[in-house]
Amino acid sequence: MRGAAGDYNFVSYVVERLARERPADEALRAIAADGSVRSFSYADVARHASEAAAGLNQAGQSPGQVVMTLIGAPPQKDFTMLGA
Repeated sequence: MRGAAGDYNFVSYVVERLARERPADEALRAIAADGSVRSFSYADVARHASEAAAGLNQAGQSPGQVVMTLIGAPPQKDFTMLGA
């Protein structure tokens, strides 16, 4: 972690490290309204966050810019938040 709080990137410092060290361990469990359960490993979360970041970058967003989502509460919300 660098000196300023703005330099800290949770995905870089935590998610990607855990994806390297414990790729198959569960990082996120999503329980839908119907009771169905989806589990995502650290490797899954890191990959989805990277894909979200690439999509935001392709749309013209750059790191540090504010992003608003209207996704609701599915796991994709978390991946987008981490990718932003």
